Amino acid sequence: MPQAGHAQLVETFADGNFTHNPAWSGDVGSFVVTSQTLQSNGPAVTGTQLQLVTPCQASTGTTWEFWANLKLVTSSGNLADVWLLASQADLRSPATKGYFVRLGGTGARSACFAKTRPAQPWCLSTGKAAASAPPTTWCGCA
Repeated sequence: MPQAGHAQLVETFADGNFTHNPAWSGDVGSFVVTSQTLQSNGPAVTGTQLQLVTPCQASTGTTWEFWANLKLVTSSGNLADVWLLASQADLRSPATKGYFVRLGGTGARSACFAKTRPAQPWCLSTGKAAASAPPTTWCGCA
């Protein structure tokens, strides 16, 4: 018989904000919630880096699902990285390790990346690599 499990992180923005349940931190002045949708409200300047993060728990077998509608022309300097797991809350830090999905970028494609050291991230070729991620405490977008 199937049983409901406890989700590591569920955010629908149904409460109309990102400051409670769960509380997100980061560049909070550059984001708004409209009609249950998180939207960037930051400067429309290519290369601007904005981030929101919230603590979460992940384990082997975790599944991530999200919806994104960038409504912009992507390029190597105009893209979105959705971090699934990160070693720290500062996603901009070169020392941050983890896994993220890049939406857009060169070639306007989406791909999953791993960053295991302060260098260029590498594109994952299989989903199995993510299962060996170390215990991590932050989920977010940058």
